[in-house]
Amino acid sequence: MRERQRVLVIEDANRRKEGISSAIRWALYGLSLQPGDQLILLGVLHHLNTPMGYKSRVGSSSIFGGTQRIIEIEPATRKTEYENNLDIIQISNLYQTQGVY
Repeated sequence: MRERQRVLVIEDANRRKEGISSAIRWALYGLSLQPGDQLILLGVLHHLNTPMGYKSRVGSSSIFGGTQRIIEIEPATRKTEYENNLDIIQISNLYQTQGVY
């Protein structure tokens, strides 16, 4: 019996644009996932955008360091973007019909 696969696809969420990313495209076309396998998409934020338009690293000691409010809002915004991305929704639905979660 074949062992279930767990695949973690990591992408730079700061560089994420509309449409399907190369990381997701690779997972869709480059892997042979089977029913029972699991695919997880992880978007990593390297920096946050401040209200003034500056890019700031979390925990940065500069005067433009990320405030707690920005640290809470930016990841939530990106998560919503991923959840509402039509390409990701279609791929997710396709995999779910094939038993991949």
